[in-house]
Amino acid sequence: MSWNDAIGNNFSLLPENICYLIGNVKSKWEKEMRDITIVGHLVEDIIGGERRIGGSTAYAASTARRLGADPGILTSKPRKFSFWQYYEGIPVWGKETDGPTIFELFYDDDGKRSIYLRERSDTISTDDVPEEAFDVKAAFICPIMNEIPMTLFREFVSRGIRTVVTPQGFLRRPDDSGLVRPFLAKNIGEIAEAGAIIMSDQDHPDVIELVEMWRKTCPVIIVTHGKRGATVFNEGKSIFVPALPANEVDATGAGDVFATAFTLSWMKGRGVLESAGFASAAAAFCVEGPGCSALTDEENVLARLKSFKPVKS
Repeated sequence: MSWNDAIGNNFSLLPENICYLIGNVKSKWEKEMRDITIVGHLVEDIIGGERRIGGSTAYAASTARRLGADPGILTSKPRKFSFWQYYEGIPVWGKETDGPTIFELFYDDDGKRSIYLRERSDTISTDDVPEEAFDVKAAFICPIMNEIPMTLFREFVSRGIRTVVTPQGFLRRPDDSGLVRPFLAKNIGEIAEAGAIIMSDQDHPDVIELVEMWRKTCPVIIVTHGKRGATVFNEGKSIFVPALPANEVDATGAGDVFATAFTLSWMKGRGVLESAGFASAAAAFCVEGPGCSALTDEENVLARLKSFKPVKS
């Protein structure tokens, strides 16, 4: 149960001493809540015959911990998984399943990537989700292969939890060979109920149409453009946020780092543009090393943020 469910925010008509007491209770309540629940499959990637940890949950969890947050993960919990050590100390909730989702990635001479789905873990169950998974300040919904039921997404939203969605997994499916191709789920419009939607301009060919549909309802939409930056749609305006300079080594996961860092910054009460700048700085650190190795803490991200200057479009 969130603070809004239990008490609500509208107590301005109460006597001053009661408001002070409720404010103290709210502060204590929020301190005891977990910061963020990350929802999505655990993933293994095969690249050149070698298995590696992959997926949005891995980058989101690593980013959250490096930034000093307290994450939990709601997933289909695989009995056979090669990378449990990366999640040590993080609560992982969900019904047990046989194995993780597995992708195999191929790159051509120009660096263009093709992704094949080799195994898909079970759809995340909405049954017996522990209350602890909902007792959080924010939810990061990050599907990679349509594994999150809309009923589960709506449960987070209905509880007043600040919910951010990266819709990539709702925007693709495998063909008969396993090759992952663009796709639009029939109920894709429902994610506009989220507090924010963050996607790459490479996630789907119809990204412009999707943004126009979602922005009628969703207050914040961010479209990332790789090393060029991101466009923030908020309050009827679009503002371009440049990427911060970085010595790129490996851009894998940078979009997940951006989205997670935005969620945590926004959760703390920073504005949308300031949080987008914070996210850009966090992503700049991410690309400067392989995997999650170059991620850093909030102090270093804020220091790098000093060079952030949004440019209106």
